[in-house]
Amino acid sequence: MKLLLPFVLSALIPGLGQMYIAKYWKGLLLLLVPVLTFFLLPTGFIFAYFILIIISLTDLYLTFEKTEGKRRVINNLIFGIIIAIFIIPALFYLFTLSIYKGGIYVKDEFLGEDYTKSEMEDIVKALNKYQIDTDTFPTDYSRFVRTKPIWDSWYDDYWGTAYRYTIEGKSLSLTSAGKDHVFGTDDDIVLTSSYQ
Repeated sequence: MKLLLPFVLSALIPGLGQMYIAKYWKGLLLLLVPVLTFFLLPTGFIFAYFILIIISLTDLYLTFEKTEGKRRVINNLIFGIIIAIFIIPALFYLFTLSIYKGGIYVKDEFLGEDYTKSEMEDIVKALNKYQIDTDTFPTDYSRFVRTKPIWDSWYDDYWGTAYRYTIEGKSLSLTSAGKDHVFGTDDDIVLTSSYQ
């Protein structure tokens, strides 16, 4: 591990392996050159970066070959490159994917319901105001929503299912099908209102 880690570090960021084995000036130089290249010659940055990785790995190889033996150093060099090119990016991808999927799960499981309830409360307030102004609830929900452009999001709930709006006498019912998109199940969200 002591021999492998510098190769992994330098395969990721040139000069980092040198810093790890206490070759500070050489490591610092290899670290600074990509930064300067990025500002002075942005188009050639990637090319310069890979050249510096090769230089950094070659320097480590020559350093360790004297004390550790050619075969052992080559094995660690190969494994270091494999880890840097394949294993670390794969782990990073899996980590970011899990964070993304976890975020979607949290939103769908918790935030989506709160968002929909809050939106439905605003809709019912607007419907009640309409009733106060006209002495009745609107019969056509879509036409009611179209009266104001800022209400465009009021057609569907958080999960993209159209709200169900019904009137019975002097009472209204506004229903979201919930995250399962099916009306009449346990996750439905229902708000009602009525007037005398």
